[in-house]
Amino acid sequence: MSLRTKLLVLVECLALGGVVVASAILYRAACREMEDAARANLDHVAYLVATQAERSLARLVQEAELWADMRMVRDTALNYRDPEQAGQFNRYFGRVRPATQVYQSINLVNLDADCVASSNTEAGRLYHPDHQRVVSERPDFIEAKAGRTGVGDTVLSRGTGRPGLAIAAPIWHEGNVVGVLRTIVDMGFFHTQNLAHLRIGESGRAVVFDPTLDLTIDKDWRPPDPVAAEPYRPPDIPVAPAELTAECGFLKYKTQAGPYLAAYHRTRHPAWVFVVSQPLDEVLQPVRQIRHAALAVAVALMALIGGGIFLVTHPILRNVAACQAFARRIQGGCLDERLAVTSSDEIGQLGQSLNDMAGSLQANRAAIEAAERKYRRIFENALEGIFVTTEDGRIIAVNPACARLLGYGSPDEAVGVHSQTHYADPRQREEIVARLRRDRLVTGFEFELVRRDGSRRLGELHAVADVDAPGGAMLLQGFIADITERRGAERDREQAREAERLLIEARLQALRYQVNPHFLFNVLNTIDALSRQTPDQVPALIRELSRYLRTSLDTSEERTVPLREEVGFAESYLRIEKYRFEDELDTAIDVQPGTADLPVPCLVLQPLVENAVKHGMKTGPAPLRIRIESRLTAGRLLLEVANTGRWVAETDRHDGRAGGLGLSNLRKRLELLFHDQHRFEYIERDGWVAVRVELPAGGGGRMLNAER
Repeated sequence: MSLRTKLLVLVECLALGGVVVASAILYRAACREMEDAARANLDHVAYLVATQAERSLARLVQEAELWADMRMVRDTALNYRDPEQAGQFNRYFGRVRPATQVYQSINLVNLDADCVASSNTEAGRLYHPDHQRVVSERPDFIEAKAGRTGVGDTVLSRGTGRPGLAIAAPIWHEGNVVGVLRTIVDMGFFHTQNLAHLRIGESGRAVVFDPTLDLTIDKDWRPPDPVAAEPYRPPDIPVAPAELTAECGFLKYKTQAGPYLAAYHRTRHPAWVFVVSQPLDEVLQPVRQIRHAALAVAVALMALIGGGIFLVTHPILRNVAACQAFARRIQGGCLDERLAVTSSDEIGQLGQSLNDMAGSLQANRAAIEAAERKYRRIFENALEGIFVTTEDGRIIAVNPACARLLGYGSPDEAVGVHSQTHYADPRQREEIVARLRRDRLVTGFEFELVRRDGSRRLGELHAVADVDAPGGAMLLQGFIADITERRGAERDREQAREAERLLIEARLQALRYQVNPHFLFNVLNTIDALSRQTPDQVPALIRELSRYLRTSLDTSEERTVPLREEVGFAESYLRIEKYRFEDELDTAIDVQPGTADLPVPCLVLQPLVENAVKHGMKTGPAPLRIRIESRLTAGRLLLEVANTGRWVAETDRHDGRAGGLGLSNLRKRLELLFHDQHRFEYIERDGWVAVRVELPAGGGGRMLNAER
């Protein structure tokens, strides 16, 4: 570099440095004044916003109390099992909830915490056990049961995936609380109704959020409640909760839009934080004139120095212009040319970089063309029917597989055809379009497809919406799979499962009528012996035998009975055997409170008890001790029949109902009713053999389906 160039550069740098330093000092002083004024204004607005929000929450509490005092609500709380009365509640609040635009749901909860009526009946919350368990522990519900209106903490709803605040108002009747009206205030909706319309300056905003709220959810979870299918998005305020512990204060934070200056105020209950913020650039806009003045001075200095710099930069600019022209040719698609590089300085290195970039782009274009040919082959050879249609149903493009599925000889024949003609029910296509408008995605939609020749197939559609702009034209893109054969196979499997179920039921019915002849022969011998020795015991034994036979031969179609009936049947059998074995048989029955009314499969205990008597007498010392127990652990019912003696493997049993068909049939029945939700095991330890059956408390889903 020449001395003249160095001098020009040095002078230019000194001039610019002086302007920058002076402007920076003045600019910082002005910025401090503007920030102090903005803080005071933001703090005042935040206080007003928080105060108004507290009044709005108080109004919502009062609104819940007024609703709880409505006659219709009280009548529903008293007669919630009346479908018409509950339906009136559902319809009324089903209209109220969207009209208020602040609630996720409005629910009627009985004193057992069951949701018995709701504005959102389609969400599956009515009488849902998880809902009952969670609500029964909520402080707001406990307060309402005690006769006081309760306001809960902000929690993430498992139904909607959005944060909500519960307000629980007691429903009174004749001086008693007969139910609870529980409204769920959506924090996002509350923000939309009360804060979204506020403007601070030109682009400031006011938001509300709960810094202590845990927004963590499972990545595979999807909210079932259609009221709030859009996920909640917390305000873009990247501030740690520890910075918001005071009742009010100031903070600065940065977002993708730039730095913000903000003031906040906290409410006590709920612990919501109301933040009023304004872009720092907007706050400092009045002092931007200083930077403009500094820019003007710098431009003037540059103009004075520019003449001298021109002599130095002219050859550089000429080479740069050549590089720019070459870059424009590259932009135009001319990738075969190369720039002549005659120097090794920075400009020469730039020219060489441009040559390398042109070569790389040329190779990339060839790779893209090859990839396009590859994916075109994939499109044409795919087994699934890929399609593109307009929103009104006109087919724009299909691959050969889709054309064959629709009954056309080639894709060109299908182009332009209205796709609605291929739906057996045209309303299904209207449903697909509506869901794509709302969710942008439809997966696993099954429908009956009408081919060109009139034949019908079952199809499964997966589609996405391609929208040019909000409210603009929409294209439907996706694929259709022919699932006719798959559904046929599923029907065959279902028929096989039904046949297995009928076989098990037939075996159960046969088991009811199968009375062990040895057992009956032994009882008759016992009656004969008692008639000669202690005839006063004969009537009692005959009554026990009659009760046992009546229960054993009962032809009722019930597949489940309360546990107490099963235990009573087993007790009857053991009392009969007690007459036979006298002091050589010792029995004990322990039914845990709360388990006697639980439903269990019929004849679930009898094969175990008969097995214990038969093999215990053969393998254990006298007297034979038998213990029957039931326990409830972690929502599971545990049934145990234990006896002294040794376990006899099923392969060693050759006679008797209990040892052969009874246990084998019981295993198969439990497998059919509960699949992998049950356990059947035996334990042999310390001279005892215990057979344990573990079932879901209340029967389980598969068992209820079998009942129906």
